[in-house]
Amino acid sequence: ETPGALPSLNNPTNSDGQIIFTPAIFEDYANVNFGQIESPTLASDRNITVSGGTSTRAVHAYTATISGDVSFSLANIVETVPGNFNQALYEDPNCSGTIDPGEELLLTPISVSAGEQACVQINIQTSTNITQGAVLTYDLVATTAYAGTTATTILTNTDRITVSGSQSLILIKQVCNASISTCDAATGANFSAENDGRPGDRLVYRLVFASKGPDGVTDIYINDATPSFTSLVGNSPTIVQSLNGPICALTSPAGGGANGYQGVISWQCTGGEMASGDQGIVSFDVTIDQ
Repeated sequence: ETPGALPSLNNPTNSDGQIIFTPAIFEDYANVNFGQIESPTLASDRNITVSGGTSTRAVHAYTATISGDVSFSLANIVETVPGNFNQALYEDPNCSGTIDPGEELLLTPISVSAGEQACVQINIQTSTNITQGAVLTYDLVATTAYAGTTATTILTNTDRITVSGSQSLILIKQVCNASISTCDAATGANFSAENDGRPGDRLVYRLVFASKGPDGVTDIYINDATPSFTSLVGNSPTIVQSLNGPICALTSPAGGGANGYQGVISWQCTGGEMASGDQGIVSFDVTIDQ
């Protein structure tokens, strides 16, 4: 809000969408600007299990509602076993969920427009001698400075990284071209590690996650993204095979996603332990861009 020099002005805050003043009769008041801005979103809290001496990534997606600059930072970093975690914040311009060549540490704000998505990822490395059960927690803070106003919005996600002992979770990703084959995500028929496609073809991605260690696995997070030069088929993310213990749910995109969505696709399974030998299957469809 920019109320200017109004008579009997009562404006204790410049972010509530209202200006109170007492106008004089037959007077005009120029350059009085006010309105309300829909809050952007930041998805979402992550709970990840990792082994010692390995690395993992926590991917987050910010969606803008208006033009501005968003700054990302890590805060409230807590290690139960200090000195055994190393975390670094990267921009993920194509929302791939991986650190691609040329992607660097995120040190400057990202400019966004209404409806635009900005993805970031935190790369976490654990030491080889880290203690089983060690935990790292931190907050990812997104501070938005809106264009044309002094208003700002602060959003926070909290990640929890736990070092496993004898837990082991494997992930297999396969793809099938539904434009030329019958794709059975439950059995894996006609799926392979890679596939060919042409603009306009519909591809089905199948992710199998299985517990192979002697102990069960908890707090399961499956993260992927629409590949480059593809767009999501609306409402296609599906839980093909459920687990016997934890309940799995889609966490991004909200509501299953609309046609044309590009960005992070993720599921989280909570509320129980995934027993050794159990497996789940999720899938999503994309269209190769024209």
